[in-house]
Amino acid sequence: MKVFRCSVLRVVLVGIIFSGLSCVSQDIFSKVDPEVGRYSARLVTFSDTNPALGVLSGTIDVVNALDESKVTDYRLYWGSGPATKLSGMIEGTPKTGAPVAFTLSNRTIPTAATYLLVYSYNAAEGELKYPTACVIIDLTDIGIYVDGALGVDAIGNGTRTNPVATIQFGIARAAAEGYQAVHVAEGTYLIDGDIDPIILSEGISLYGGYQSVTWTRDLGLYASILEDNSTTEGTTGVGNPNRCIAAVGNLITNATTVNGFYINGNTLVGRAYTAGINCLNGASPFIVNCTINGGNALTRSSGIFTSNGSAPLIRSSTIDGGNAPEVRGIHNNTSAPIIAWNTINGGAGTNSAGIYNINSTPEINGNVIDAGNGTNQVYGIYNDSSAGIIRYNTVRGGFSAVNSYGIYNLDSGAVTIRQNDINGQGNPSGGPLNTYGIYNTNTSGTILNNTIHGGDLPGGGTLCVGIYSDLNSSPLIENNIINAGGNGATISRGIDLTNSLGTRIFNNRIDGGSGLSLSTAVRLNTSDNVLICLLYTSDAADEE
Repeated sequence: MKVFRCSVLRVVLVGIIFSGLSCVSQDIFSKVDPEVGRYSARLVTFSDTNPALGVLSGTIDVVNALDESKVTDYRLYWGSGPATKLSGMIEGTPKTGAPVAFTLSNRTIPTAATYLLVYSYNAAEGELKYPTACVIIDLTDIGIYVDGALGVDAIGNGTRTNPVATIQFGIARAAAEGYQAVHVAEGTYLIDGDIDPIILSEGISLYGGYQSVTWTRDLGLYASILEDNSTTEGTTGVGNPNRCIAAVGNLITNATTVNGFYINGNTLVGRAYTAGINCLNGASPFIVNCTINGGNALTRSSGIFTSNGSAPLIRSSTIDGGNAPEVRGIHNNTSAPIIAWNTINGGAGTNSAGIYNINSTPEINGNVIDAGNGTNQVYGIYNDSSAGIIRYNTVRGGFSAVNSYGIYNLDSGAVTIRQNDINGQGNPSGGPLNTYGIYNTNTSGTILNNTIHGGDLPGGGTLCVGIYSDLNSSPLIENNIINAGGNGATISRGIDLTNSLGTRIFNNRIDGGSGLSLSTAVRLNTSDNVLICLLYTSDAADEE
């Protein structure tokens, strides 16, 4: 075993921060990356109150950035796309440490404008490159209107005073008339998720949350509910579950929006696979401001299931996997979604995962992710043969009987785990047996600037580990704060390397935790070519 060390420091007070030492060129904890969403507004919403065509009035509500340390102001622009601003700022407002608002009064919509864009700004660095976008929905926008209680599916219907009754008919009418929006009134819309799910059409967006008759939009007051009540599954399978909404094919892009719905997968007994939304064969819609539940299934349920090259943008939604032996909040198979600012729960069942990735390259930013309550294995994020970026998230394991993981990486290469708060969790009332903040098997990648906690087992258990790596794993572990946890566990370890090859551990603060029998900051078990540099520990630096 070869272990290369430089400047190993052993201290009792883990909270002490050392500076001015060799091997580090800069303090990466304070490094700013202006290209990502940590400093961007989390959500922008607007409802027009002006009855004049092409004129907007009303309040634009802005949920402030997760981190405002590099933000002094928010700036509002018209946009011709979700990241393309038109010249001339509409208005600016200083940050307040809380949500802010802009007010529009009789503002004419420019010819090319289809979005409202909010940019974070500071005088030293200017505006961030990427804004937070809100689609402009003119109160008098020409579109198709759907009311399940009062509407009738007939050619010529689709106006506010004569709406159609079903969403799919509304999409067909929008396509025939050249409209880009379908507005859906409050109420419950029953969907046959096997043979007749809602099929999205490119460029036609669905907007829920309208009051019937007046068509006032308020997502909190007027719930547009989509519910799968199918009793068969003749066309479904692993890649094609019973679902409320299906986005199929690479012609479906982020220009197709699903905005403001409650979406419930099938809860009837007997369906093998269920999902709220299914994106497949390259489909990439924009899913925003939705509450989604995967339903109940005999085999697997997923709030959102993506496959075969799909790359949806999933933002500012609440997603639950439902209930099944295999249950996932979001399941990605050979996909590349962008998942940002959501609240995600794996659901309840045997094995649960907040986000489950296989052969996928997701970008996962700024979410609150909980593994759920599986009775066997639970994962905040599960990566199998996947790459991608995981940053600025709060990730938690769950309450299981066996193992709980914040993030689990299997045969995954270029996974970047950066500036997250990760906890292996644990059940206060007993179980699981083992908890892990991050678990790597045959995995490389980068673990940078995170706060990682192995979890606690106050009800009793075996092992709590901040970062565990085995089977030739070789991650770069740099500038993290790592605490093994271990309250109630027999053994706790900050970092545990077993059969690892070429792991690099730089400039971390590591606490071995509070294991009842053994607590160790770093364990090296038959690992080779390990480089440890600037390691601050509260226990013995290594257990071999």
